[in-house]
Amino acid sequence: MAKLRALVVGSGWGRHHASAYHAHPDAELVGICGRSESGRSKALSHQFQVPLYTDLAKAQKELKPDIVSCATKEPDHEVVTIQALKAGSHVYCEKLLADTAEGAERMVKAARESSRQLMVGYNYRFSPSALKLREIVTSGKLGDIAFACAMTFGYCLHHTLDLVCSLMGEVEEAYSILDTNPPEPTAVKFEQYGNFVYSASRCRSINLRFKGGAVGTLISSDYMRFGHPAVRVDLVGSKARANMDDIVGRVTIFGKDREAEVWMPSLIGDRLDLGSTTQAAVSAFVDSLRDGKPVPIPGSDGLNRLRLEVALLKSAQENHPVRL
Repeated sequence: MAKLRALVVGSGWGRHHASAYHAHPDAELVGICGRSESGRSKALSHQFQVPLYTDLAKAQKELKPDIVSCATKEPDHEVVTIQALKAGSHVYCEKLLADTAEGAERMVKAARESSRQLMVGYNYRFSPSALKLREIVTSGKLGDIAFACAMTFGYCLHHTLDLVCSLMGEVEEAYSILDTNPPEPTAVKFEQYGNFVYSASRCRSINLRFKGGAVGTLISSDYMRFGHPAVRVDLVGSKARANMDDIVGRVTIFGKDREAEVWMPSLIGDRLDLGSTTQAAVSAFVDSLRDGKPVPIPGSDGLNRLRLEVALLKSAQENHPVRL
């Protein structure tokens, strides 16, 4: 089988995409595409000895990539993704899938009509700790899960929301409280795209009811600093309780009284940074294409998360639960 030819659009976070394709035995990084020939874009193309383009249509015509990896900001995702899909490429697109739910709908439709695969980059699912937590859930060790509770840095909220939903199932009702008037400076500025918000500002709380009957709570603030633990998740079930103390951290199962089983990531066996989770997600995308299997996080998941984000902002604005 010939290697899958990959073109990366975006040279910021796209450097992790490029590293993943370069390292994968069944992929070949064939080019970088940026807005301009910036120093960062030139450095990335030089690092991997591939051509740099500033015109996506030209890059697709000359390189004929099997894969286009979209690592731009959300407002550019729809244009890049649909253009790539229509040209016959599979697409890995960073989260959030688009800057509007309507844009995400068009992207999912384009993937379906082109018979190409679209994957959304919720890479936290691929941290060694999150993979261990998923293994615990799917094994049934927790029994009937009653609730999930998560605390997260504001800019990690979308990843954490996706992680919790991926473990707990489909949401049927959501309620949110959002405070966007902090009296003190936050670590990042408040950010909003169309009809959903990106950050948490002073405080954001989310309450979810899942179709299976379980509930979930997420709490977030941009007062949290980059040096703080980014994500904490607790799951409570009829047989046991599980805790993940950071996105790359310890996972503990609390069973009988005074008994606990602790799993820890390895400083030698695991990379303990967010770039590595992106590389793991991109590699899983390539594996799926190579094996002819559905991608791990399809575009429909990204669309559902955006619909949930829209419902959460509506809930915060109108101060009542919103059914999905």
